[in-house]
Amino acid sequence: MNKIIGDKEIAASSAPIDYIEHNRQEYDSIINTGEDGLQYLTAELKSSKENGLKEWIMAKASTDILKTDNPVTEWSTGKEWINKYTAHE
Repeated sequence: MNKIIGDKEIAASSAPIDYIEHNRQEYDSIINTGEDGLQYLTAELKSSKENGLKEWIMAKASTDILKTDNPVTEWSTGKEWINKYTAHE
């Protein structure tokens, strides 16, 4: 995660998806952690005091792990996603 959010080559981008695409291998490694990764990501999102790039990418990774089991269809920030997700638990 730190490599993705710390990517200086695309630091000027305001699109979180650019960070994912530029670091696809690292992102895919996160997705491939499956249920264990999902548990970690949701715990991190719940405890985070921030609501920035890292949280957005953690929420996106969570949705990619969940695939069709994701109950949240609309969200724009990581905190918004985790709040809606936990409401469905």
